Amino acid sequence: MNRQLVLLTPFQILENSLNGIASPAENEFKIHIFAGSENKIVMYKHPSVHYEFYIRHRESFIDTEDYVKSYIRDINEKEVIFVQEPRNKLKTYWLEPREGLRDLSAYIVSAFNAKSLEKVTIDVKFMKRSFVEWVNNEFDGKINHMIVNIEFGSALNREYLFETCRKSKYLGFYCNHNLEFQYVSNFTTDDIFINKARPLKLDSLIALSQQSTSVTLFDCSAPTIFAELSSFLKYWMETGCRMKMKYLYALTEIPQKEFLPDMDYERVDPSVRRHFQVHDEYKAIFAGGLTVRRFDGAVVSICTTPISRVPKTIVEFYFWPDYNGSMGSL
Repeated sequence: MNRQLVLLTPFQILENSLNGIASPAENEFKIHIFAGSENKIVMYKHPSVHYEFYIRHRESFIDTEDYVKSYIRDINEKEVIFVQEPRNKLKTYWLEPREGLRDLSAYIVSAFNAKSLEKVTIDVKFMKRSFVEWVNNEFDGKINHMIVNIEFGSALNREYLFETCRKSKYLGFYCNHNLEFQYVSNFTTDDIFINKARPLKLDSLIALSQQSTSVTLFDCSAPTIFAELSSFLKYWMETGCRMKMKYLYALTEIPQKEFLPDMDYERVDPSVRRHFQVHDEYKAIFAGGLTVRRFDGAVVSICTTPISRVPKTIVEFYFWPDYNGSMGSL
């Protein structure tokens, strides 16, 4: 007899977990929280099994034929309306929707006994301080990916924001100004991705080299980034500094040779191929390139490869004593 997959509604999943009758398999969800212009929580196992919890203002609640059923629940002594919609969506209606994100996040984390969040995306322009405080002080699990969008955000308290970012080993910034990492104290992360920082200054690059194991710069404005990276390369060559950073990937449109003024470089044979991947976003294989070797054996490699159909120059910093024999998959 063929068994059909019974896809429970978001509310059934939530109710089963709250009532302690959910099977372990039912609770094995990855959780992604969006704190921005649209506040929502997405739980998923794979694309065909996912549930979406939306947060709306109470005044926008209108009962229509599309709604299957509505429920009233108390969360933190607040009356919340749950409305089941088609296509695995559940809308929740709150008197204060931005406060609702904090309370619903805590509610779901508790219901599913979640020890980690797959991703938290924060848009600084719309974020509510209460949600960030919940992330910092109340959620005691780990965050696998933290994405911060300050593209249109106003000036913010750096220490306050970076306190949130300490929760994650992977941090992505989408921004339109210098993040000034040199002013952030006691901040470290394993992996940081920065998109469109304008400008990204030398002092920030030096600070990042002590704060993160891997740094990726994508579409940070050229020619500004060209001058800053060139200055950073000279700093790296002349000081022989030890850094926490093992990899720096700068994906920019910089001519290879112009990046190395007054420096001796070697060509890497085109047969030498290496795999390059920036998290889940960009992937490529590049071959050959140019290298500059420091007196202690540390190496800088520069090459050009198409990523997402756009040619980008990749600048790598790493420690490979013998690039002819030891290059492999990164």
